[in-house]
Amino acid sequence: MTISSRPLSSSTAQATSVHTWLRTQAVAVTGGRVPLEASGGITLETIAAIAATGVDFISVGAITQSAPAVDIGLDPASG
Repeated sequence: MTISSRPLSSSTAQATSVHTWLRTQAVAVTGGRVPLEASGGITLETIAAIAATGVDFISVGAITQSAPAVDIGLDPASG
């Protein structure tokens, strides 16, 4: 696990790419004293089991990684 700092929030312990049983153990050990975030390798097939471990946050990179690119021009208007 790694410790990460979230803007405008307390520090969280982040269980990244670990087995579900280890996330469950982390929830038991911290006893709600530290917000826990699960990330890495999260899919629609695994998210329910990960949520059932009791972690406080789940980060799913696939949501942003699979989004199509958008080209936004910031050219100054002429005239």
